[in-house]
Amino acid sequence: FGQTEVMGLLTLNAWGIDCLGNAGRPSPAVQVRIVDPDGNDVPPGEIGEIVARGPTVMSGYWRNPEATAATLRDGWLWTGDIGVLTAPDGKSYTVAVMIKKTSVPLPTRIVIALSSGLIQ
Repeated sequence: FGQTEVMGLLTLNAWGIDCLGNAGRPSPAVQVRIVDPDGNDVPPGEIGEIVARGPTVMSGYWRNPEATAATLRDGWLWTGDIGVLTAPDGKSYTVAVMIKKTSVPLPTRIVIALSSGLIQ
């Protein structure tokens, strides 16, 4: 799972790990969190927005301070994507991406994900 704003790579799947249904572990170059709309971490298994920071995260959008301010908050890149932390091996957490960034508000995307069976 990745974005241009993070030089393409946020998470990756390790060789030999069952990766069905998840996007893998955070890349060594970034820190990844799943947060509520106020920026508070949500517990593993709960859905929220994927945020990231690290040396590969952009410093801003070219000549677009409004978009930069909306996307970079308190040093974190707010991806606009819904995710959940899972522990398929019972030890280390991976990120499962639910819905890609759209113009649909986060609460509506959560309802869509719930009703479509993407999450329970």
